[in-house]
Amino acid sequence: MAGRLLIAGGETDPSIGAIHAAACRLGVETLVLSTGSVALIFDPLTGVLWQDAHEVQDVVAAFMRGDVFGSNAAASASVMAVLRGWMACHTEIRRLNHFDFGRSASVNKLSALAVASRHGLAIPITMAGNDPRGIAAFAAQASTIRKPVEGGDYCRPLSQKDQTGALAIIAQERLIAPELRIYRVGSRLFGFEIRSAALDYRTDKTAVVSAVPVPEELAAKLVALSDEMRLDFCASDFKTCPRSGRWIYLETNAAPMIAAFGPELADAIVAHLIAARP
Repeated sequence: MAGRLLIAGGETDPSIGAIHAAACRLGVETLVLSTGSVALIFDPLTGVLWQDAHEVQDVVAAFMRGDVFGSNAAASASVMAVLRGWMACHTEIRRLNHFDFGRSASVNKLSALAVASRHGLAIPITMAGNDPRGIAAFAAQASTIRKPVEGGDYCRPLSQKDQTGALAIIAQERLIAPELRIYRVGSRLFGFEIRSAALDYRTDKTAVVSAVPVPEELAAKLVALSDEMRLDFCASDFKTCPRSGRWIYLETNAAPMIAAFGPELADAIVAHLIAARP
């Protein structure tokens, strides 16, 4: 490939490290930008971006991931907005989940549930809002969990004492392990089973991740779902229904972490990015 792969994200984000390692394995030249500390200037009139007073050139593909959990999350988000603006001036740069006008490709969790149900995927019993009475009544019915509407935090237990007020939350029935994560990279699907005693496996350093075949009953539905969302790269999460043992759809993440899921996944992402345009 003539040109460089831009890799932008948090300096300590292991997913950024995984993509950089994959690029090295595949012999791809890279430009790595730490979004928490890099110095950038962008001119929308000319479409020119400078990094530390040097014009950024020869970028033919880009992998960018917001540093949601990093200590410089606000700074990282602002730098990512600048980079999305620059890339909107350069539609020749190959990127994942190409959205017009440089928009973030984040997926609204509630919209995703509605679309998933329309495509025949089972979804959990869910309530969302900021009315404490409604949330408390829902929590009284069964074992339930809470998570933020816009992401950026872990899944936690929900009790009748939880008050929301101005802060809207998502409340759902509590599902059980194992968890299934299915990645889409271009036309390929990669399945992983995650076993953990924790409610949110991301808090569990002993969680066990294993590559598994993608269940046939989910594959076509997920492709249709991600097509409607205009995503060529994403990860969709499922957990197990404690009553039926069925896979229950939770959400689709357009900028998922990848480091814990093996080098084959990272290699597939880089290969997809540097592939010739159809």
